[in-house]
Amino acid sequence: MLELRLSQIVVQIAEEAESLRASLDKYNLRHQKRMREANERAELLGRANGDFAHVLRIFHEEAQALHSVRASAPELENASAIGEANPFFNKWSKENA
Repeated sequence: MLELRLSQIVVQIAEEAESLRASLDKYNLRHQKRMREANERAELLGRANGDFAHVLRIFHEEAQALHSVRASAPELENASAIGEANPFFNKWSKENA
């Protein structure tokens, strides 16, 4: 009975993982499409303005900033969780809020 239940749980987790993987793949495709479109817009603007390098640099900097924010999110969540779990920091944050 326990083995059957564990097997069902494993199957459910595998299905959820596959669903998450599919969602992530769709997100990555949309992100790549947006980046391609941004580069195309930058190129067109550069041609129109004669200042392609400057426009491309702006788009590149924005893309880097967006990537940095996304990469930092898990670290911020982790730091927040650690702070909330630590009684000293929790008390300090309430006193200084």
